[in-house]
Amino acid sequence: MTPFMSFYRERAASVAQDYYSPNPQKSEPAAKLVARFGITLEMIHAKAAAIEGPNLALFDRLIGNRQTANRVLLNEHERRERRAKKSELKAKRSASSSEVQEPAVKLKLA
Repeated sequence: MTPFMSFYRERAASVAQDYYSPNPQKSEPAAKLVARFGITLEMIHAKAAAIEGPNLALFDRLIGNRQTANRVLLNEHERRERRAKKSELKAKRSASSSEVQEPAVKLKLA
């Protein structure tokens, strides 16, 4: 709204606030004023994206980094669980095989 109300910046900010107000008594007159200047919702979104584009890209990078770190942690956790199961299985096998084996010293019967 600032380009259309250059001398009235405070009024332009107020109209923009009222445009997104949940109160219909504020939002409807603001929407009519915005429409009178030929501003569409798509134009508002495009301007917001142009202004906040670098910040949105930063958030996308941060989200990607967190997702990668999360995947690494999950893979490490799964790897540790597999190792624990494998060592548990080895321990069970060695315990069962030691019970079946003959004693190391054989006694002679005379």
